[in-house]
Amino acid sequence: MSNFYKKYLILAILILLCLAPGSILAYSTQITVDGKDDAGIYPGQNPIFTRFVQINNSQNVLREMSSLELPLTHATQSTQSPSYSLQNAYYYAWLNGINDWTLESAGNIWSSDATVGESLSGLSAGTYRISPLSGAYMYVDDAFEWGGGYQHKYWWKVFVIATDSAGYNHDNPGDARGYIFGPGGAEELDVSSLLATPEAYDWYAQHADFSGAYDSSTDAFNAVQNLHLDISLEEGGGLYFWIWDWNSIDNSGAISLNVTSVPEPSTLILLAIGLSCLIIRSIRSAASRRSSVRVYVKK
Repeated sequence: MSNFYKKYLILAILILLCLAPGSILAYSTQITVDGKDDAGIYPGQNPIFTRFVQINNSQNVLREMSSLELPLTHATQSTQSPSYSLQNAYYYAWLNGINDWTLESAGNIWSSDATVGESLSGLSAGTYRISPLSGAYMYVDDAFEWGGGYQHKYWWKVFVIATDSAGYNHDNPGDARGYIFGPGGAEELDVSSLLATPEAYDWYAQHADFSGAYDSSTDAFNAVQNLHLDISLEEGGGLYFWIWDWNSIDNSGAISLNVTSVPEPSTLILLAIGLSCLIIRSIRSAASRRSSVRVYVKK
């Protein structure tokens, strides 16, 4: 192969290397899901709450707290969410004469984030790839010693719902599709099961439980960093991200993920054909010019 053709071949390879990443990542954004603020039964859960309920009967609400109440042993004025521990819970229950209780919560009533979960809406039709970026969270923070073996453990697990242009309606999920994405890959999520709030904990224990626990945040992230979840959306569709939990107040940490669009194979094929045609045309044009050059020798 002559140096002339080698130059064009190298040029073609460079063009493909430059254009391909740009086409694959035509849409790219980063989402951070907070272990406490974005944890609840379903995405978009509002209002968020923290309440004492009777043991073995969550329908009997003994006391619900508001963000104006700081059930802390040593309450201080702060623009940030106050820390909360099991000792604070016992202290608050004792002050208010609450007996035979357990905590139930969604989101974080001391945070400015008043809705469970994060979302992307109005997306173009196509396939979107969800990839772990960083972080890990704890289902039971060190400040809570509930028992059950969940203390000092870390997770990287996110719950995802994909919808059409109408968005997600908890009372009428319609054709919404759900996924649990964590160690081991993705698992289908029965979105309709999220409607049965009283039985939600039993459902979670059966289908998702607290598997995927690790001794460090690094180990939790390393277990998923090479995995991804691809989801196809219609025009105007949306994605909702949250952490499933029936008691968010004892959580801590956060996870981050990338959401990028993935071009259809036909798009890449058309791109390759188009570039090939341009290169061939350039080569023929250059060869034609070279053959038309006449050399005159003076006698």
